[in-house]
Amino acid sequence: MREEMDNPYGPASAARPVPARASAVGRVLWFDERKGWGYIRIFDTSQDIFVHWKELQQTGYKTLASGERVTFDITTDAKGRRTAANVRTATGPR
Repeated sequence: MREEMDNPYGPASAARPVPARASAVGRVLWFDERKGWGYIRIFDTSQDIFVHWKELQQTGYKTLASGERVTFDITTDAKGRRTAANVRTATGPR
């Protein structure tokens, strides 16, 4: 767990990369409010993706709770890593 806390881009799932797309759905694995980042587990692939607080589409204090269901877009950053963008909390069962 400590390794995850020190490196915001790893160790995400080592499986095949997830193609870029819109409207993915997942569940927050963990989110460090102090550091402002965490990981989301993508539902249909069981892969993890990095999320930064700047991508949270909320008003007020931006944070996510472990286990929270979210929708998001999958994008690629300047270094070619997959990240979550336009993250919104989703309605529905947890």
